Amino acid sequence: MQQKVLELLEERKFTELKSLLSEENPQDLVEYLEAIPKNDLPLVFRILPKELAAETFVEMDPDMKVLPL
Repeated sequence: MQQKVLELLEERKFTELKSLLSEENPQDLVEYLEAIPKNDLPLVFRILPKELAAETFVEMDPDMKVLPL
């Protein structure tokens, strides 16, 4: 699943990515997000439905919540 998420992100297939991620629970999403480059995390969070994004953010490790400048 992580590989599929990375492929869709790289190919900029955001509609497919949203469909795929929206079916997952927040704990699983955190695992997938750990494999995504930190620079792409804001984009992924914009794709997610708001409630799912908020629930996923709560589950994230504090180190993942800090984006590089």
